[in-house]
Amino acid sequence: MLSYIDNFIIFKNIKMKIFTFCCLLLSFVLCFNYSYACNLLDIEIGENKSSLENIFGEIPESRYLEGDNKKVNLISKITHQVDGFCEDRDVFGNVLMHAYIVDNTVGAFELEVLGKSKSKDGKENKSDLLSRYVQSNFGEINTEDKSWPGYKFWDVGNKYIYYYKIKQRDNSIDEGVVVTSHEYFDVLSSNEDINELPE
Repeated sequence: MLSYIDNFIIFKNIKMKIFTFCCLLLSFVLCFNYSYACNLLDIEIGENKSSLENIFGEIPESRYLEGDNKKVNLISKITHQVDGFCEDRDVFGNVLMHAYIVDNTVGAFELEVLGKSKSKDGKENKSDLLSRYVQSNFGEINTEDKSWPGYKFWDVGNKYIYYYKIKQRDNSIDEGVVVTSHEYFDVLSSNEDINELPE
């Protein structure tokens, strides 16, 4: 039979092992959450706008047009710097983020390239950061190919990923990636109903 002191030592060892395990688990969870802070698939499409308030801050209530006994949802486009979503500039480069909100619901989330990006040390990045992110997370693209149509779509679970890179007539390039769903894809083409909300 074990003595009182032996029981105490065994209990103390078990307690230390549980404490160590909990500390390791907590540090793993914190590191895991930080490493996925820049993951586009974490955006919840079709959820209440409050799911984006940790990124954009408070989002105003949806607005409506009323007339002829019908109510039309206006799409609110909220624009901010990407730092609220991803603090590491070397992931996406020089981009803005846009949220499209319709009837207080997240319809789409877009990252739009503004121009060449700079690394933390101030040097200009030669690489195409957003394109590299898209390729490593969603699939192969070749924007240099003469048959490149200017866009590509992927179905990932219940999400619809839309990447575009289009050279304009003035030689400027429009590039971005959008997370939406089949149900909400139309919010991107309803520009006449979009209310730009200030930052």
